[in-house]
Amino acid sequence: MLNLMPYKLIKILRNMRNIGNFFGFIKVEVTISSDCRKILLPRRMEDRIIYQAGTFVGVYFSEELKLYSRNSYYKIKFLELYEFSKIDLFKLFVNDFYTIKQNSVGALRFIAKSILNNLYGYFGRNYDLISTSYIKNTDLTDLLAQNITIKSIDNKDDYSLINYINHNDEYLIKGNVAIASAITSYARITMYPFLILPNTLYSDT
Repeated sequence: MLNLMPYKLIKILRNMRNIGNFFGFIKVEVTISSDCRKILLPRRMEDRIIYQAGTFVGVYFSEELKLYSRNSYYKIKFLELYEFSKIDLFKLFVNDFYTIKQNSVGALRFIAKSILNNLYGYFGRNYDLISTSYIKNTDLTDLLAQNITIKSIDNKDDYSLINYINHNDEYLIKGNVAIASAITSYARITMYPFLILPNTLYSDT
């Protein structure tokens, strides 16, 4: 979180081969060789994150792609480049709360640690808020006729517990997936030298 963050989208580029000075996000076609013994670039498949050889298309933070473009097991073709301006966004905030965490015990240390841990997750929140209702089954038809998306229904004898997204609600959720994604990429970049060691089996951020 102390690194430079993507701030404003400047422009969209295509047909670029050298990303040395580029900062932002890039839609790429990646081919990972089956000879690669440790695949560390994640790939999203439906609702899962997987690590496997083969060819796929994804969107990644430029600073992480610079790392893998130097690896002979990865062939990367740049399709679309979304250039962002840079901003030093969190340095004062993070340094202040990290100092509190280092110099505190008990509840104050826990609060400072939680604030640091939850900061970047706040920017990656889903814009759809799930509501939960416990209603009579006789009223179920009226609810289902509304502009909602049902996530789950747990039927009881006379009542049902329903989790749903109400598309009529207007929530002012502030988020920025670019920031959350960049921080996650920076974490993987930091761990990379340790992950490629032959005896490394697992890591945690």
